[in-house]
Amino acid sequence: MLVDFIFKLMQRNILYLIIGLLTVLSCDAPDYPQTYPLILTQPADNITSAGARFNGKFESIGSDQKIMDYGFVWNMQSNPTIYNSSRLSLGSTPTHDFFGMATEGMIAGKTYYVKSYVITDRVTIYGPAVDFKSEGSPTSWKKISDTTPLGNAAGVSPVVYNGMIYCLYGNLFYSYDVTANTWTAKANFPGGSRIGASAFTINGTLYYGFGKYTGEFSTSYYKDIFAYDPVADTWTTVMASASVATRSSAVTFVIGSKAFIGFGEGPTALNDFYEFDPFAVSFKSIPTSLQNVKSANASSFVLNGKGYLVGVEKPGSQTSPSADVYEFDPAALTFSKKADFPNTLIATNNIASATTGYVFSQPPFNFNNKIYGYDQVKNVWTANEIFPGTGRYLATTAFVNGKIYFGNGFSVISQNGPPKPTPDLWELTVK
Repeated sequence: MLVDFIFKLMQRNILYLIIGLLTVLSCDAPDYPQTYPLILTQPADNITSAGARFNGKFESIGSDQKIMDYGFVWNMQSNPTIYNSSRLSLGSTPTHDFFGMATEGMIAGKTYYVKSYVITDRVTIYGPAVDFKSEGSPTSWKKISDTTPLGNAAGVSPVVYNGMIYCLYGNLFYSYDVTANTWTAKANFPGGSRIGASAFTINGTLYYGFGKYTGEFSTSYYKDIFAYDPVADTWTTVMASASVATRSSAVTFVIGSKAFIGFGEGPTALNDFYEFDPFAVSFKSIPTSLQNVKSANASSFVLNGKGYLVGVEKPGSQTSPSADVYEFDPAALTFSKKADFPNTLIATNNIASATTGYVFSQPPFNFNNKIYGYDQVKNVWTANEIFPGTGRYLATTAFVNGKIYFGNGFSVISQNGPPKPTPDLWELTVK
């Protein structure tokens, strides 16, 4: 009896096992944990004034994932990522040992940190950081000074007139002579202390208005306009209270004898746009097809009588930042879509030469050192020289005599660290 029972039990268990195997074979395989690439960063070598060679190694390519890109990232912070660093891409077909020559964005004598990286269709993975002391890299950038009278300023409002850069920060007002490399204190601004003011010049007069009170966590905004006479060094009130909403960080540019001001932020983000006539002292509302655009700190510049807005949201979109670029025609009072900015970024630092619009980019949550030039005729963006200093936003930018001047603003000390002010000033000779 006992033997028969055991035999029947074994038969039933074998039957259950067979049924189980047939069930597995007839169903999709279960989701097992993915294996990810394992990447290492090797010491940098071939360090010269021409750059440095970065080295890496794949210990494992991983499985069930598509390699989209791999390479190296580096900066002067201890935790470089693809969002806050210079980047050297090596493509999408990795080899076990790999290397790349970095020839941009390094200052001699500074310590840099480099990481290898790999981007798959699922994740981004970094190798450990390796530090090295740079001997520099070829660059047209020149550091003018470690500090300026503006100190730790961000949100400065610069205007170029007669070869000089005039800067408003708080209620302090300075002129900078780019030839003599000298700063001169001018008559203090008579309005309230502010940052993010709209600034422009028309027929020899400098205009400053709008902006945000400089107090910490301030929610106070302005809608006045003042005029400055650079010869007499005097201020006059143009409008004590404009007929438009208060705002700071507005899009501001001049075409002909008119200024165009709009968007920006007040207590809420704004999407209106106006023509300002300094002679009639009046604002004229300009209807736009960008009714859903509510972007503060969008970049703007003028080329050949057309205005350009960079980093504004798509109509109907609630997402920000954006790569959208629009051209404004002052004759037709219309906006038209142009080639997207190369990255989906908020572009907060901008300037234009006679033929090219330049934009420094700010990726989300991190600050960058990338600069791109826009060709109006070809409608294309081209990467320019990497800024070798610390990436920052709300910087002071100006174009004078074939050179870009760039400084101040906020930078970062780590990927997740708080922003810190950076008081230096740099010069780039445009090729």
